[in-house]
Amino acid sequence: MENDITNLEAAICGGGMNIIVDASPEKHVDVFEALLNSKMNRTRGVLATLCGSDSKEGTEIERFWITAETVKNYSGQLPDEIIVTVSEMLLNSNPDEFREIMQSGSEKEDVKLAFLGSVVPLPQLIIAGAGHVGSALSHLAKLLDFEVTVWDDRPEFANKTNLPDADKILSGKLDESIAKLKVVKDTYIVIVTRGHKNDADVLRKFIGSDACYIGMIGSRRKIAQVSDTFLNNGWATIEQWEKIHTPIGLEIGSKTVQEIAVSIAAQLIQVRNEIKKG
Repeated sequence: MENDITNLEAAICGGGMNIIVDASPEKHVDVFEALLNSKMNRTRGVLATLCGSDSKEGTEIERFWITAETVKNYSGQLPDEIIVTVSEMLLNSNPDEFREIMQSGSEKEDVKLAFLGSVVPLPQLIIAGAGHVGSALSHLAKLLDFEVTVWDDRPEFANKTNLPDADKILSGKLDESIAKLKVVKDTYIVIVTRGHKNDADVLRKFIGSDACYIGMIGSRRKIAQVSDTFLNNGWATIEQWEKIHTPIGLEIGSKTVQEIAVSIAAQLIQVRNEIKKG
């Protein structure tokens, strides 16, 4: 089977589309492996698919996985217009961004198409605590397009039965599991463990991290105690503590577990949208 680009015209909506049929995807296994590796390391990038002119042998397809670190390596290898466009897309970080570039060669039939698609990891939500609130929040957060990781040191809670919507479930000791996670600027951390000490232990691991959001559940009395402990022991600066969302969630008069989870999810949305506005 040959590679082919099929032009579909006169769609019901009045538009048209091009469909690429790649008969030899195995030629670009290294590209897909690089994309997967980037995804695992939460690195955004652009998948560039270049299609040559139709010929008796079919359409020639080349693929490139380009990240902010590697884009300079393609200068001279790819047309300047593609390099400039990819660089813009990497800065935008829009997961839905797609560009199509048409380039004409020296011959009339020598037309090349470049399809550029952004691949941006979903915002990472780390939930410390797989109890009732953590379980309910993991379900809501998945619906809201977060990549959800839930940790609990109790295996009877940290499992797929209790957390069917979580992308990743961790258990075991704090230092051997959740503390090893890569926390970056699009990481959200929610602390809802089973006790004040556990909450404080988790907070201590992440309070100085690059996370864009850290929220901790608890009464105002408990929060005051934890604050005094952190500041008096030098575990956090005043500026770091003031960035913690605690009591967690938006004030909506929450009473039930589900309502508390909704208030936390609403606050996550609020922070995420504020970040998007810049």
